[in-house]
Amino acid sequence: MTSSVVTLEALESALDTLLAVSAENDYEQIQVFGAFDTPRLHFNTHNNSYELRADAHRRLHAGPESRIQLLRNRFMSVDLRVKRNRLFAPPSAAVANTTEYMELSRIESLLGVSGVRRVIGMLGQDERKRFYLEDFTSRIIIDLTNAAYTDGLFTINCMVLVEGEVIDDVLHVQSMGFPPPETKEASLEVLRGIDPLGVEVSAQQREQIRELEASDHHATFIVLSDVHLDDLQVMSKLDELFQGLESVQPTLFILMGDFMSTSIGGGAGSNSLQDLREYLEELGNLILKYPGIAENSRFILVPGPNDPGSSSAFPRHPLPDLCTRELIRKVPNVTCSTNPCRIRYYTQDIVIFRDDLQQKMQRHAILPPMPSEQEEAEMGEDGEAVQSVSQKDISKHLAKTLIDQAHLCPLPLMANPINWDFDSSLQLFPAPDVLILGDSTEQYQLGYSSVGVFHPGPFHADYSFVFYRPSTNTTEFSRVE
Repeated sequence: MTSSVVTLEALESALDTLLAVSAENDYEQIQVFGAFDTPRLHFNTHNNSYELRADAHRRLHAGPESRIQLLRNRFMSVDLRVKRNRLFAPPSAAVANTTEYMELSRIESLLGVSGVRRVIGMLGQDERKRFYLEDFTSRIIIDLTNAAYTDGLFTINCMVLVEGEVIDDVLHVQSMGFPPPETKEASLEVLRGIDPLGVEVSAQQREQIRELEASDHHATFIVLSDVHLDDLQVMSKLDELFQGLESVQPTLFILMGDFMSTSIGGGAGSNSLQDLREYLEELGNLILKYPGIAENSRFILVPGPNDPGSSSAFPRHPLPDLCTRELIRKVPNVTCSTNPCRIRYYTQDIVIFRDDLQQKMQRHAILPPMPSEQEEAEMGEDGEAVQSVSQKDISKHLAKTLIDQAHLCPLPLMANPINWDFDSSLQLFPAPDVLILGDSTEQYQLGYSSVGVFHPGPFHADYSFVFYRPSTNTTEFSRVE
């Protein structure tokens, strides 16, 4: 510099350099976020805005107050969303006489009134097996005998919108459904620039990231579930898969558990941690057979329900370091993450969750799933036909339930244990762009409320997997023959 005076032009040039995002400065196109590291979104009632909280005091073995707060947080999150919806938001004074909306009542205001009322509440069941509806103000017993209801799987702890009339202190439900979903774009507007994953980027950086994303046409994700590494046939099919993809060199491989066909410590003939370590090391050797994949592809491993971990409660920790150390030493591009975990690909948010959720949700549903119009047309006079047809379409009910509830586990806590202080890591607010569900059922793909949902199918059963292209948000079901 020839002068000690800093010009505006020099400042702007330096700022542009600092803020620049490009492929040359190694911008990380894929970021992985574990459940225990994700900050918690908190709604500040004093200024009616959201804020991020990185709470260092959260514990795996939290006290009973955390369980109560878990349910309160779930209720508040959905309640706020419903109030923002134009169907339920009271109009401003200027258009109050011309705009219709559905008025919601609090439960405490229902007693002593006549006529049909609409309420939002959380489903519960008392010691006498009676169903009730609860909000912040009170609870009321409900009668579902003559209730019409929408698609979805209604379970205890689900949030519902109910229309009915109170007779003798019981709310006789006429209709019941889930709260309407909110798109990711609408949620981000409400957050006013807050990134729910805690990533800080400027407006200029965000625009540059979008440009990089738009120019990346060749990114491909390969998604597999239930990769049983102790099965020689599975390893053989993985070898064939890698061989076929060596020329493609996919951007990312997502491998979900279970990674062994039997659980550790499950009795005679079961596997051990040492066995898992050796199987994962063999996986590393297999990847190294294909240098293009080993050097240019990333791998994310997500544990399944029967894989070893600190507990069976969600979120679950990554596979033990004892088992993965050699694999990562051989293939440094491997990331062992939590279950669930989140991936950010440029601007796309992807949630990965492995659980036998469809079976659990069906088992704990308090009402049978509603058949579609096509199913009703196909139903015979015998009741068994109803069940068989409903099974085919149950994935649609599941996807709608998770997105409407904005939660990955809308089940009774006894049915699917949750680490109370980390329940926020299971919430789907804002909604992701893609929701990947690993399950024990056949593969499926569908879209609901701008969210792409798919399940790749269990690889050990028929060697099926999914080929996902993020640039076009398209999925292809494939199989190693």
